[in-house]
Amino acid sequence: MAWLAWGGEPDVYAGDVWVRVQGESGRWRDSQTLNRSPIKSYFGGLGATWTPNDTIAVAYGSGAFDGNTRIAVATSPDGGASWGTPEETGVRGRVVSLTCDTTGTLYLLALVDGSSDGQTGYPVLARRAVGGTWKVSPHIVPHRSYSGDLALVAPVGQAPQVYAIVTDASMMGTQRSAVTLLASRDGGDTWLARDLYDTNHIGAGMVVATSIIASQRPDGSMVVAAAWSQTPGPGPVAGAVQSRVSLDGAASWGAVETIAQHRADARFTDDPTDPAYLGGFEPALAYDAGTDRLAVSWIEDDLSRRDARDISRSNRSVRTLLAARDLVPGAAWEFAVTPGGAPDAPPQLTDWGQRGALWGSADGRWQWMTIIDERNLQARIVAQPVSLTAILAQGVP
Repeated sequence: MAWLAWGGEPDVYAGDVWVRVQGESGRWRDSQTLNRSPIKSYFGGLGATWTPNDTIAVAYGSGAFDGNTRIAVATSPDGGASWGTPEETGVRGRVVSLTCDTTGTLYLLALVDGSSDGQTGYPVLARRAVGGTWKVSPHIVPHRSYSGDLALVAPVGQAPQVYAIVTDASMMGTQRSAVTLLASRDGGDTWLARDLYDTNHIGAGMVVATSIIASQRPDGSMVVAAAWSQTPGPGPVAGAVQSRVSLDGAASWGAVETIAQHRADARFTDDPTDPAYLGGFEPALAYDAGTDRLAVSWIEDDLSRRDARDISRSNRSVRTLLAARDLVPGAAWEFAVTPGGAPDAPPQLTDWGQRGALWGSADGRWQWMTIIDERNLQARIVAQPVSLTAILAQGVP
């Protein structure tokens, strides 16, 4: 588990990269700091992955807050017991995601050539084989991006298939953006781009968070799924978590599906002054091979629970909920909360005041929750395994 700790006074932009590793015995090692000097921009991003040869890699951006952040990668060859000197990748920008294939080759998705706001840039993919040097692919899509995610599948005897999701923020400030899927079947040498969603219409909010997964199912088919969330738009969209699913390795896609657009207790409003205004946001996808289903966590923010007179209890009234769907064409998301009717109560993955994100192994065998506990005006980090099979079978965590 890796995280960024922001700095305090007098330099709020200075911070550190922390990592903590759970060993085979189940015990967690002591927390360690990886960066050699303070991180000067919290827009530098962070990514972590565990390679097949028991090496852990953590990528992070460091440098001045000027849109020209240097990306370095620190590695541990012994499962987190020791760490080498961080290695410069030659990429300047913001880390979006870091993953690896079955050979141990690292794949880094980054945003480069960003402007001084630290939020926009062109996405590129950098790769490094074991014992090799970092190689950067050309710009893989001519869009400026605000958020993104990376997924990779390595079928036996085939080149790794790489999938990335990025948002086009070229209209930032207009409450409009697009979600683009990037697919490469040759390990990142060539790319195909497809717009999964375009919010360039009245009432749409800007896409602010994304998630993507790719997994090979037991029958050999490839599921690729993307999810994103929108800010409340100027029209009848009170924020939303939406998704699209492909059952054939991104060759074709189903329709846009809404997972969360109003509150889990069935409240819904377009009035931004109403405490029930905010719906779902920050989706995190996972594939569960035990049930052969997709699962997604998302955050619900209940403004009506905030009490300025007692902020010691929680400085953010958020909780984490769960939905799931079968992998058949046209399947609906179970526990989805939409204006179409009163839903079944979604399983609640965290208490109020806790912001969680679901993630899992590429083969769908293991799932975890990473939780930021925001109660008591703190940011305590928690990581714990979850059994999606049990949660989805019972309907409750």
